[in-house]
Amino acid sequence: MRPIISSPRILRTGSPLSLEALKQHCPAVFAAEAHSSRGPRYRYVPTITPLEKMLANGWQVYEAAQQRSRERDRDPYTKHMLRLRRAGDFNKQANVGDGIPELVLINAHDGSAAYHLRGGFFRFICTNGLMVGTHISGFKVRHTVGPQTAEEVLEAGEKVVTESFPQMLEFIDKFREKKLNHEEKMMLAMRALDLRYGTTLPKFPADDLLAVHRDEDKDDSLWTTLNVVQENILNGGWETRSVGFGRRSAVRPVERVTAIAQINAGLWDKAQEMIA
Repeated sequence: MRPIISSPRILRTGSPLSLEALKQHCPAVFAAEAHSSRGPRYRYVPTITPLEKMLANGWQVYEAAQQRSRERDRDPYTKHMLRLRRAGDFNKQANVGDGIPELVLINAHDGSAAYHLRGGFFRFICTNGLMVGTHISGFKVRHTVGPQTAEEVLEAGEKVVTESFPQMLEFIDKFREKKLNHEEKMMLAMRALDLRYGTTLPKFPADDLLAVHRDEDKDDSLWTTLNVVQENILNGGWETRSVGFGRRSAVRPVERVTAIAQINAGLWDKAQEMIA
């Protein structure tokens, strides 16, 4: 088994995660009940219930993350994210190039999220997990739909495979074909800064996000640039001097599930705009 990667809030080992590992790192998956703020219309179905059905249908979890809440009593129920693969469907590497499609499942038991399933792509070279944007089909299952929630989550996962994955792989091919000049690369980097910091002054200049860490990323395609920018903005890990005051600081990784999803979707949507 490879060593655990990334931050204390994100668990990824390179191998399928056991339920015991999930329970230790992502306890909200196993929450015994919904948060006390939920009303009588809230239909509580713990994430482990549909997850067990997905595991029985050949899926395996390769990454788990749980969001920390500012309110301590919400911590056992907060938003969490699982990335799953079903190797039998995607073991032909020629079909996917340098990575493998993944199913991303996001949920919460404190009212902050419905079940949300969307396509993702894991890049082998940089152990980098992208998510598709808002223009590619994603599926939500609300917590008020009734007793069939677990089956509906499983069905939504199958729809991601049949509907979202083909769209995603088609766009990846287009991203690989599109060559960018420096100005276009900076557009993607500036979008990443905006997604992470909004109106707050960024801690570093946008061109820091174009730093390449391996020879395989030394080309000008939109696909490579998207992965480089996404890896840098989410993982951080370098020292910089702040744009406004020149103070030296370390760039921290992004750990909140909400931010990870928003940054991924925003970058993917920007990439789609650039080939429109």
